[in-house]
Amino acid sequence: MIAKYILKIFSVCPHKLAGIRIELPHFEYRQALISSLKSILPKRISLASIPSDVSSEDLTGGIDFLGSLREGVKVYREGLLRRKKNNGQVLLLNSTRDIDRTVSNLLCADLDKTLEITNENNCGFNSLIVFEELPFNKEDKNQNVPRAINERLALTILGTELAEDYNLDNLAMSEEEILNVENARKIFPDVILNDNQLSMLVAISSELAVEGFRQVFFAITVSKVIAALQGRIQVEDEDIKLAASLVFLSKAKSIPSQEDENQLSVEDEDTEAPTEEKLTEESNQIDNSIRRLSIQEMMRGKV
Repeated sequence: MIAKYILKIFSVCPHKLAGIRIELPHFEYRQALISSLKSILPKRISLASIPSDVSSEDLTGGIDFLGSLREGVKVYREGLLRRKKNNGQVLLLNSTRDIDRTVSNLLCADLDKTLEITNENNCGFNSLIVFEELPFNKEDKNQNVPRAINERLALTILGTELAEDYNLDNLAMSEEEILNVENARKIFPDVILNDNQLSMLVAISSELAVEGFRQVFFAITVSKVIAALQGRIQVEDEDIKLAASLVFLSKAKSIPSQEDENQLSVEDEDTEAPTEEKLTEESNQIDNSIRRLSIQEMMRGKV
């Protein structure tokens, strides 16, 4: 299941991936996803919900006027983004209405700080998971996650990827999966990729018209996590392609046609091209979704 796989990738190193945008086909998926994620996150990382009517003061903190009046002295309220953090927290935001621009800017600035965090300095950090409830009217843009925030979240779980399985119990992580993530987290710092693979990611991002080096950085990290989940310290080319699908396709400005994809597969003698039967099977599942096809084909044998 792609959704579970994305949760596992994120939980290996939340501070390097910043966050996930999750499209919810139904609100019941939210708690199931949170429970699944909580079971595989590092134990010292906390979860905190951002109110749907969040203000900039809620994020940054400041004087609590009601509390001050009650106590007779100045009472300071700690903001969600300024809590003392030992190992970070994952902030949960329900995007059911337009996000105030000031709030959006504060979240973006905080995510930028998260991406500056390294393992060596052991600083606290914030990651962000945005739950985007799909509107009944697909043309309704009022609930869309601001582009600036979306560009800072490495991964996306599409509503179609969740809706294909109505059994929420299938989102729960097994003991084997939990152990797999814990082991991947241990070996992740030692995983490497070569210059040719880096060039491959840059070329794919250019082909898809993905803007900014941030997305390439995300894809590098995801490819390393994929290798770590397989118990390897060397990234393989298939890891690169899967990482590119997971990171780039949801932000791509230009998607090659299927004919172009097939031609590239024929020209690449070292790559096992997906069969027509597999492509047809996957495309029927979610209305010919290019993202779904790419990810499913490259995940075969990896999950």
